[in-house]
Parts: sequence; structure tokens; C-alpha cells
Amino acid sequence: VYPEGEGKTAITHYRTEQRFHYVTLLSLRLETGRTHQIRSHMQHLGHPIFNDSMYGGDKILKGTSFAKYRQFVENCFKLMPRQALHAQSL
Repeated sequence: VYPEGEGKTAITHYRTEQRFHYVTLLSLRLETGRTHQIRSHMQHLGHPIFNDSMYGGDKILKGTSFAKYRQFVENCFKLMPRQALHAQSL
């Protein structure tokens, strides 16, 4: 995320588990445990965590001209008023 030599090393492995119409379920495995690591890496890749206001996941980034997409995302924000980031294990 940072230019070479400016930040600490942080490694996140990710795998697509299931694609839905407008959203995707990912599995992530951390090699390092940096603060905000998952959120920062996903935002850097252009896929912020859903409803993560700090890293841009609270904005409709693509497809804003499609009314169905916009309505889908707005409905999801109402149903899940927090980040869609959950740990299977710690």
C-alpha cells in the first residue's frame, strides 16, 4: 500500500469464496497482524469492505447509473449499518 521502504510489511492472502450479483464473499488469511490491515489492503485493491466508512466502503463506487444497483446497495446499508467484516476464528 505504501511505496517501497515507507511502511511495515503486511501480507494478506485472499480467495474468492462465492460471487453474488453485486457483492463477493472472500476468505482472507493474514501472515502479519497490522492495524487495519485487511481494510487497507482491500481498499488498495479497489474493493473496500462493505460499509467501511474509513476506507471508502460506504460509497457506491461503480454502477451508480444503474438504478437497481444503487437501490440494492442502499438497501444493504440499511440492513447492515456496520462493516461486513467478520472473523471465523481469532
